[in-house]
Amino acid sequence: MRATSNFYNYATPNTVEELIRRNQGKTSKVLNAAKQILSHFFVALAGSSEPRIMQKVDAEGNLFWTVYDPVDGRSAHLYSESEVRHWIDQRYNY
Repeated sequence: MRATSNFYNYATPNTVEELIRRNQGKTSKVLNAAKQILSHFFVALAGSSEPRIMQKVDAEGNLFWTVYDPVDGRSAHLYSESEVRHWIDQRYNY
């Protein structure tokens, strides 16, 4: 007996769409991670002493800010713009 291949029937449009939908989240996670790595690389290469403030979204969709002061190595996760402003003020007004 000879086995027949159903290769052409395997990738139906519904299956392809489903595969794209399933892998879309993984792809965006990989791209976001690559963007963050490149961002950190270029900042490190520039050697800036300016504070770094990055706005992010947690798993539940809440905004937060990651702040970092390269001068003294301090960092924090803050959950409002007013907290970020306060952090910046403290940096310049010891």
